[in-house]
Amino acid sequence: MDKKTKQLVILVVLIVVAGGVAVWRLGLFGGDDAPPPAPAPAPVADAGTPTPVPTNPTGEPTPAQPGGAPGQTPLTQNQDLDIPAEVTISPARYQWPIKRGGATDLPDRNFPVFDPLHVQNIDVVDPDRKKYIEQLRAEWILDGITVTTQQRLKIDATGKPMLGESIMEPKPQYVLVPQLDENKQPVYGADGQIVMVKQPVYEMKDGKVVMMDDLDDEGNPRRDESGKVIQVPKPEYVQAVDKNGNPKYDNNGEPVWEMQEKYRDGRRVVKMVPLILPRQVIVDGQPQFDDNGKPVLETEQVYEPMLDRNGKPVFENGEPVYIKVQKKDEDGKPVVDENGKPVMVPKKKMVPDKTPQTEVVEVIEAWFTGKPRPFRELDRLTNTRFTIEKIFTERVYQQEGSGDKRVRSGVDLLGDTGARITLFLADDSRHD
Repeated sequence: MDKKTKQLVILVVLIVVAGGVAVWRLGLFGGDDAPPPAPAPAPVADAGTPTPVPTNPTGEPTPAQPGGAPGQTPLTQNQDLDIPAEVTISPARYQWPIKRGGATDLPDRNFPVFDPLHVQNIDVVDPDRKKYIEQLRAEWILDGITVTTQQRLKIDATGKPMLGESIMEPKPQYVLVPQLDENKQPVYGADGQIVMVKQPVYEMKDGKVVMMDDLDDEGNPRRDESGKVIQVPKPEYVQAVDKNGNPKYDNNGEPVWEMQEKYRDGRRVVKMVPLILPRQVIVDGQPQFDDNGKPVLETEQVYEPMLDRNGKPVFENGEPVYIKVQKKDEDGKPVVDENGKPVMVPKKKMVPDKTPQTEVVEVIEAWFTGKPRPFRELDRLTNTRFTIEKIFTERVYQQEGSGDKRVRSGVDLLGDTGARITLFLADDSRHD
């Protein structure tokens, strides 16, 4: 055997030994370690109902959840399905007339159509969505609609309660005139058009503007530093008209003006009322109490005190001195005694009227089976995604292409995504 042949034999032996070691290490021919147990067989599901196993983003089975076994979807109750996105409105089969001035026009024109019997803006082909809608209709059965009147606080534009009676004043007339700059030239806006501003129309007589006294909130003339009554131009007022458009006049033939609330610095001006405070009754220097030990109270008129130069009340013989004004009768005319001298009385201390203003409003409520309270417009139906958009009574609609008319009452529901459902009371066949 030559030298080259010996080298080839040694190389083959080394390859065989290395291969054998590798096979033994991988356990291909068995070993001391026991093989891993086979996975348990999955439970057999009903035909057509596969049981998916949710996984987390890493691909591993989800851990155990409350109410469920490892790898299973957690058990839930009263699951609220999502409302679908807005889609095409279903074709309308009915239309009802529009009310004008309280009278109902029969549908003899092309009124906006709306199908009250169909779900609007919802694709009910999806079984889950259809089930959600059917469940809502089954749980929210409309029992009745009540219309009542209630007295409630008046609310201003900012949402705050309105306190005190407003001072009403005639509404002045305005005309639109071009806005002028310092050179008396018209001012142009960004759109290239002349800027128009409102200008009051003043009452004219003999070619001159009529002047009038400037009055304060109590109806008294305002005066300048010299004591002279301040005069202001008298505006032309808007005359009130009746329902036929004719100008209104009072019993004396004087025009009746269109009135408006008075504002100053953006705030509503309210009437001033005398300040009256409660005080405990004193008899022979002793405060009085009732049988329950509570103080006996009476009201006391508060008068305007006279103040010295330091702003402190002035006393005379131990009694406060009040500012006096001339007494007026019920018609507001000054009162004089038998000698023609003014009758002077203490000036009442006046404060802004803070009595809450109320208004009587019509309230319409919807009652549902099994619900302990009524629901109003903008109320959300409990445990749903719908709110009451409109409660309606005696809504008249007509089937297209026939004379079939119906009168119905019910509620329009608005979903969070814009979906609409209408629930009705029983049919009213007065128009059959």
